[in-house]
Amino acid sequence: MRILVTGSHGYIGTAVINELKTSHPLADLVQVDLVTGNRFEQINDERFDVVIHLAASTSVEQSEILKSLYIQNNIANTIKLFASNKFDRIVFASTNSVFNIDGVIEPSSVYGATKLVGENYLLDEFAEKAAILRIANPIGLRKYHGPILSHIDSDTASVLHKLALCKLNNEVFLIHNLPGMVRDFIELDVVSKILVDLATNKNQLTGLFQLGSGVGTNVVELLTSLCMEFGISHDYIDPPHGVDLGYLMDSTNAHKIWGLDRIECNFSEILKQYIDVLTQYNDNENSKEYN
Repeated sequence: MRILVTGSHGYIGTAVINELKTSHPLADLVQVDLVTGNRFEQINDERFDVVIHLAASTSVEQSEILKSLYIQNNIANTIKLFASNKFDRIVFASTNSVFNIDGVIEPSSVYGATKLVGENYLLDEFAEKAAILRIANPIGLRKYHGPILSHIDSDTASVLHKLALCKLNNEVFLIHNLPGMVRDFIELDVVSKILVDLATNKNQLTGLFQLGSGVGTNVVELLTSLCMEFGISHDYIDPPHGVDLGYLMDSTNAHKIWGLDRIECNFSEILKQYIDVLTQYNDNENSKEYN
């Protein structure tokens, strides 16, 4: 099986590659990513059994400033990829940011809008072969993320990643002061397994799927609690444009298909995981400098 993975050195992409190498060691994996230098324009007039399209600019806040970049990366590059190559099956990673706070498909950010355009394009042009997975907020950090940690910046890091960095660097963590803000967090391991299953399963599921934990978490309360538990200095700031109260999308169908129950996250344990991985990464980098 020949599989193209775009965004293979991103946060989710690294987890997907790890899962593919574990569960499908004989697959012919082709990776497209800015980090590896293998760019979209190098994949042209080729045929693949399946593509897992993860490559995207993903920051809600940044998208409000760099609108043209997000349109280029998330829309133009997506259309060019599918217009220039042949795929027997398509798996596209989308986001719950396509919803507004009332659960209506009406993105409140440029990021959400660009992902919605990608969804509609694939449903219009490749409905018979495309599976679109709207993903909530993935969290979790593993040792296999080590090679990409230097490329994760403050705009694209998950909130727990930022929190762990503040703990390690003894910095003040800034919490968006939006008391009613709710987010749906889901562990990255679950996300990567389902993306790979959609790509390789003989059931050939197509259409839209929504994947979250099924549990809404008050973000201000969560982050305040974690800061107090881990001794992290914190303060509150007004949220930037594009950050809204959030919407808990219905993940019931995905839970039934993949046999999932409500997936409540143990945030304290996951934050410890971030701190451990980042500490080990920093120790390794310091060791390299010393040697």
